Amino acid sequence: MRFALPAYLFVALLSFSGISTASQSSELHVVSARVLLDGKEVMAPNMQLLAGNTAYVSLSDSEKKPLYSLELEILPELEIGTITGVGLRAVLWEGPFAKGTQRIAATLMLSPRPTGAVGPISAVEEDKSGGKVEIQIISHATRMVDTDSLAKDRKSCLNEQGEIAQPAGAETQSSGCCGGLCAPPSTNWYQCCNVTGCCVCGKCCIVP
Repeated sequence: MRFALPAYLFVALLSFSGISTASQSSELHVVSARVLLDGKEVMAPNMQLLAGNTAYVSLSDSEKKPLYSLELEILPELEIGTITGVGLRAVLWEGPFAKGTQRIAATLMLSPRPTGAVGPISAVEEDKSGGKVEIQIISHATRMVDTDSLAKDRKSCLNEQGEIAQPAGAETQSSGCCGGLCAPPSTNWYQCCNVTGCCVCGKCCIVP
């Protein structure tokens, strides 16, 4: 099931996540993505992340067993052929990070976009059984932030089982992670780490 995230909800998330217009010292990347398996959407996260930090987003079932785990990293100086720009490294796991089945590993150029290009930026891989896995970047934007108001480089987000270390829904956010229950009628859970905020499955959370 796809959850349509109201635009005002993500705007509200941005406004309460430590963004400062007075001290414009670093770029915060705002990325909206979709993950599709054989054309069916399984995850559609919206994330705020700084270049240099590896972001982790996971979707788990009602018993908090990881279903899909997405690893993202902004590449500020990606070179593809003769073009240098802002890129994104993306890895999708079915199950937990590194311990599950890797479904796709891709590097995409976010900007500059080719002249005349329309629609989402995407990468597609086909597995041995003929199934197709696709990562789409619906939108990418940057906002200037005061990095003093944001947490610096995080410690490892993952435990030995390849899961985000902080239990989903925990009130404390000292680990740099946040998450909770997905929007009804889903009984799934979502978690995010090494981001300043994210929206997944119809719900949002922020990291102080």
